[in-house]
Amino acid sequence: MINRALSNVQIKTDILTVEKIYRTSHEYGFLQETDTVKDYLDLVRKNRTSRFPVINQHQVVVGVVTMRDAGDKSPGTTIDKVMTRTVYMTGLATNVANVSQRMIAEDFEMVPVVRSNQTLLGVITRRDVMEKMSRSQVSALPTFSEQIGQKLSYHHDEVVITVEPFMLEKNGVLANGVLAEILTHMTQDLVVNSGRNLIIEQMLIYFLQAVQIDDVLRIQARIIHHTRRSAIIDYDIYLNHQIVSKANVTVKIN
Repeated sequence: MINRALSNVQIKTDILTVEKIYRTSHEYGFLQETDTVKDYLDLVRKNRTSRFPVINQHQVVVGVVTMRDAGDKSPGTTIDKVMTRTVYMTGLATNVANVSQRMIAEDFEMVPVVRSNQTLLGVITRRDVMEKMSRSQVSALPTFSEQIGQKLSYHHDEVVITVEPFMLEKNGVLANGVLAEILTHMTQDLVVNSGRNLIIEQMLIYFLQAVQIDDVLRIQARIIHHTRRSAIIDYDIYLNHQIVSKANVTVKIN
């Protein structure tokens, strides 16, 4: 119990938060709602990026402006006339993994970082997030997800895993969450090997038979639909030669 508690503390300490990687507003750039399209284009040339948060006279974030919003507008048009007013914002304490998922799901390249009163602190960009997450080891101690990943054994066109005590519910059968984690790993291996990112939009799991300790499961995947932006994967989970569970996973690819 002590080791587990220490492990949890270490994991919480090492979690990558927005505060550790965001850029300040003065470093990245921002616009006032009373600025003009000309001011926007000047900032684009100066900072070599095209997405900026927009603030009002009280420093509160009121929008975001991009080249799509302003590129074809008259230079004298004020930013408040062209900006996008619906803005997803985040705070310093937010887990970067959560922001990353939202960026992928909503196709955001930049997210404003704000104080609790929504005044601007800076921004976090998708490029910064991906670069930092690819370089960083989130924790020196294995998380639950990492423990599951270490138990997977890949054999040709299937994955093999032996059910261990920590994978069980109190009633002695395989936990639904454990199988979901196994399928998440397999889905990432199937799709992310192309160097792209994904978010799981839906996972349906059907247990046809109870799975218990020491059972050796063989899991086979079949991609039934795949486009540049999405995929649907069917999974069959076997014990010996009998299907004990089936699953269907829908993912968005970015």
